[in-house]
Amino acid sequence: MVKTISSHSKDQLPKSISWQAHEFEHTPKGAGWNGLVIGLTLIFLVWRLWALDFSGSVLAFLAGFTFLLYSHKRPRELTFALKPNGIAVGPDFHHFHECESFWVFYHPPHVKELAIKTKKFLEPRLHLPLDRQNPVLLRRYLLQYLPEEEQHYSFVDGIMRAIGF
Repeated sequence: MVKTISSHSKDQLPKSISWQAHEFEHTPKGAGWNGLVIGLTLIFLVWRLWALDFSGSVLAFLAGFTFLLYSHKRPRELTFALKPNGIAVGPDFHHFHECESFWVFYHPPHVKELAIKTKKFLEPRLHLPLDRQNPVLLRRYLLQYLPEEEQHYSFVDGIMRAIGF
């Protein structure tokens, strides 16, 4: 559902923009996926036990279990909002002074998201799904508060997309 709050003409931007979308795109994983993750986990677990690396074997088990659990997580429907003082992502709020720049990745039908580069150490980038939101309007709105700086997906981002995360 796309919702733009406040009316606006061609030259006037709205006071805020909000929309709802799933927090991430869910790709269903089947029995083959589960078997592959379990198999790789067991191989790594046995290898670490053979090397008498007990902490590595515990880490292998925990990593495999977490990966399997996370791969079946269903996305929540969140409300995203751009406001004069920052960006709301569900219950979280990021003030513009905590952000460095933004970039809109728009290659429909699969890639439609707003990337925000933040100054936070533990959360350096935010990726907000756009769903059916107008990327041109979002860009014009954000240019009032943040510089636009081209961003690229990292190597890890590419791998995670390739395996369905």
